[in-house]
Amino acid sequence: MVNMRHIDLMVFDFDGTLVNSGGDIAASINYTLKTLRIPMMEQDEIISYIGDGVHALIERSLGQNNRHLFDEALKIFSDYYADHMMDTTSLCDSVIEVLEHFRGKKKLIVTNKRKYFTAA
Repeated sequence: MVNMRHIDLMVFDFDGTLVNSGGDIAASINYTLKTLRIPMMEQDEIISYIGDGVHALIERSLGQNNRHLFDEALKIFSDYYADHMMDTTSLCDSVIEVLEHFRGKKKLIVTNKRKYFTAA
């Protein structure tokens, strides 16, 4: 077991580590696809595309044949997600307990999300 007394800074990823946001991200992608008249996708497939930033998420979701719609898709996704990003998003299990346990440590959150979506 690691001795945590010598650790001064703890770094956490945001999506999937601190919060379960996959459902809202997937719903926003499916709204985007539906708006563009592209077949919607299964939530699990969309969630598998999360992790490399919104540009990669949209490119993967659009597929090869629809890359020309990227700019429009990004706008649709961003606008919809801004209004629906907390519809089903929740804290991951045990996050509060972990943060309370390490309350004396400095913490940093890293994310690919735009600052607008994460600023408190």
